[in-house]
Amino acid sequence: MTPSPELRQEQQPALQKSDLKGAKVVSVDDKIAGEVDDVVDQHGAKVAIVEFGGILGFGKTKVAIPVTELALVRAGVAVVPMTEEQVKNLPEYKG
Repeated sequence: MTPSPELRQEQQPALQKSDLKGAKVVSVDDKIAGEVDDVVDQHGAKVAIVEFGGILGFGKTKVAIPVTELALVRAGVAVVPMTEEQVKNLPEYKG
């Protein structure tokens, strides 16, 4: 299900905020690792702010994943080349 790095870089057009906002983020182990809350510029690069956990909007954790690491496989679904555990172990985004 995960596109090769060559597919992500050469065949896929640049992803826009509107393509990603609200998309489910699926890990390479086919688990929903989170949802894209926003896309922001961080140090000159676009990053997707992915949130997970929490209940009813409280206690959610946010992490930043470079947009170049995501592949939109269909509307509302993006694949990230890491496991769910790796996503959840990324440093928390405090922006």
